[in-house]
Amino acid sequence: MSLSRIYRNQFTPVGDNSSNSMKVFTNQRIVDNILKYVKGDMNNRLKSRLVNKAFNFGIIHSIRIEHQTVIFHKPTRCDIIRRCPNCTVNLNSVELNVKNIRKYARFLKQTMKITVFKIIIEDLEFSCIDREIIHLALNDLFTDSDYERVEEFIGVDNICIAGCGECRKMIQNCKVYGPIQLDIFQSVMGQKRSFDALQITDEDLYVLLWLNKQKDPKLVENFINSIITCSKFTIFLTSIFEKKELGHSLPRELVDMLITKWNVKTVEIGFKNVTNDDFYQNTDYIDPKAKFYVDYRTQQRSMYTLDVVEINIKLTRIMEKCHGSLFNNFVPNVRTIFPSNKITLKLSKEVCKVLMNPDNVEDFISGVILMAQNDDHPNSHISLKLYPQQLRFRLITSFLCDNLVKLFGFWSLKSVSKISENERGKSFHFFNRSINCNINFDVVYSFDVVEYVD
Repeated sequence: MSLSRIYRNQFTPVGDNSSNSMKVFTNQRIVDNILKYVKGDMNNRLKSRLVNKAFNFGIIHSIRIEHQTVIFHKPTRCDIIRRCPNCTVNLNSVELNVKNIRKYARFLKQTMKITVFKIIIEDLEFSCIDREIIHLALNDLFTDSDYERVEEFIGVDNICIAGCGECRKMIQNCKVYGPIQLDIFQSVMGQKRSFDALQITDEDLYVLLWLNKQKDPKLVENFINSIITCSKFTIFLTSIFEKKELGHSLPRELVDMLITKWNVKTVEIGFKNVTNDDFYQNTDYIDPKAKFYVDYRTQQRSMYTLDVVEINIKLTRIMEKCHGSLFNNFVPNVRTIFPSNKITLKLSKEVCKVLMNPDNVEDFISGVILMAQNDDHPNSHISLKLYPQQLRFRLITSFLCDNLVKLFGFWSLKSVSKISENERGKSFHFFNRSINCNINFDVVYSFDVVEYVD
């Protein structure tokens, strides 16, 4: 039942209650609180404008607030080969087909008068919709005076390959931007800029070196010496450079110089659009390289120390065949290439299903323990949050309580406690005196990610 009908049926002024009813439904603060709980598609929300002026203003205000951040995304996968006859993409919570996406964007701008501050474009690799349509729909959300208000633009490479004039305008005052497109980014390198976060792909780092060698010998120098600071620097691993498990690498000297020159505090390593069959061009002409697939003990440790290092794994196909290398080589190499007192590993719930099932819980947890024991830099504190989906909660907690100490004699279970008031689960605190290492296993009932913190 719509709010307008509820208002007519249940809140029609009767007798002495008339003044109280009117006070409630004309009080903008109360109405705004009511509208926080209004659910449904956009059409149902717009019908609520018919209740009265307060509801009309409240609905418009809520739509404007909601669309200060605009997210284009594809929650479900398309069959790219067969092509969808009527493919859709979501703009925030509204699912739109090809015919309606630009109409809806113009409605938001021209009728609702929204102002966009943050743009996020993600998961479009799962869609067969023409990216240029989304590109045009994004531009429909702006007027000439709006571009300079954009503070965050993530996923620009999903829709704009060449670097159009409109996208250049959007990044002029951005605090968060990426992945970096070299043509666009050169337009801001001459300015003194302080970014909260920048993103780049491994492929673009190698391309930057190739362009520097083949076309512009000052390109890397200008890139590194730009008057830029960056608090968080995200590097996406998109290409396989060696025919090995997790055969990813980075140009070591370039990455080290960027982190140092840009005063980076946090590095995030993520995966994007990778398949296990990908094999990129030969990069043997670049040396040294930071390699994620070698024995971490052969990797030279960087001289700087970061505040935080994050590893974000969302793609299940990355882990389906390579999960054995995660704690043996990949994570230890990240800790060596990007030294930090704190490291966080985030895994999507789909990846959790691959890494943790009823048959390999012991292997997964043992991998974490062995990685901590083999660390060349002890005195660490590790927190591992597990959000099991189909796993039985008792299976994990039983292993932690009864088997871990038996298998790894140097570890002792110090305490078991509740995680927090907001989460259901238990926290298991283990300590290894010989290496002065603490590990917390926080086992939460159902959630979206796994976090590993060192």
